[in-house]
Amino acid sequence: TTNIQVGASTGNNLYADSNGVYMRNGSNNLAFFTTTSAQIGESNAKNIYITTDGVNIRNGSTVIGSFTPSAVQVGGTGIHNLYVDGNGLKLRSGTTDLASFTTSSMQIGTTSIKNIYLDTSGINLRNGTTSMAYFGDSIRIGLASSGHSIISSSGMEVYTNASTSVASFGSTARIGIASSGHTIISSSGMEVYTNASTSVA
Repeated sequence: TTNIQVGASTGNNLYADSNGVYMRNGSNNLAFFTTTSAQIGESNAKNIYITTDGVNIRNGSTVIGSFTPSAVQVGGTGIHNLYVDGNGLKLRSGTTDLASFTTSSMQIGTTSIKNIYLDTSGINLRNGTTSMAYFGDSIRIGLASSGHSIISSSGMEVYTNASTSVASFGSTARIGIASSGHTIISSSGMEVYTNASTSVA
């Protein structure tokens, strides 16, 4: 195979061989085009590198932006970056999601620490994946499995655990557990119970 060069070897020239076509300054490639890849810019400086996998924007060999059929990334993998694929958009530190946005949910903050998670049901304030508070058709403050309060259109309910209500505030108010000693306050007055049904006052 005959190599072809247009221009002086010591200056800007166009060089072609069996591997591809090279735009050069002397023997230094400023751009090249082969059957499998193309690069615009010098390898030791900022360049655009194209293969069958996609397009990479690079600083030397370090990728600072990539565009493939399945995903787009702006920023290097080792630093903060914006990542977009078929699942949605992510703001990342390296490969760790700092925030994510999909068609069905949104999360601000990493899953390993405190974060805000939004989906069609409402907003959760979370510690990892554990909901510390919920805002939707009703409001919950506190862990659902321990002491918490529920606020809804009916009023407010106070729980000591997942299911034991110790107070209720709505059209009537109850102080105490309904199945044991408790007090009911309504527009009719106040009643004191020793159990679920025995009124003593």
